[in-house]
Amino acid sequence: MQDPTKSELPSVLIADDHFTVLESVVPMLKTFFNVVGTASDGKAAVEAENRLHPDVVVLDISMPVMSGLDAATQMRKHGSKTRIVFLTVHEDTDILAAAKAAWGKGYVV
Repeated sequence: MQDPTKSELPSVLIADDHFTVLESVVPMLKTFFNVVGTASDGKAAVEAENRLHPDVVVLDISMPVMSGLDAATQMRKHGSKTRIVFLTVHEDTDILAAAKAAWGKGYVV
């Protein structure tokens, strides 16, 4: 079986305000996804999603400028069909409910 080329892999945008998280997550996801970009705040994530149209966006919930929850809401308001997965340290059920309400398809603590 032949390895898929980067263009055949699902594309992903990763947004987190901690460089060490990006530094850890990007190489791990490159095995299964075509990482098309990163962002360090929610506003930059919305702009990158609008420009890149990835298949998946991995969003940190707590980011400066605009939270991941607000960024996901903005993406949906602009008609995005991108799947959103939240990556967070928050285990609070209220935050999980807010992530689901923001059209999150997954929630990784």
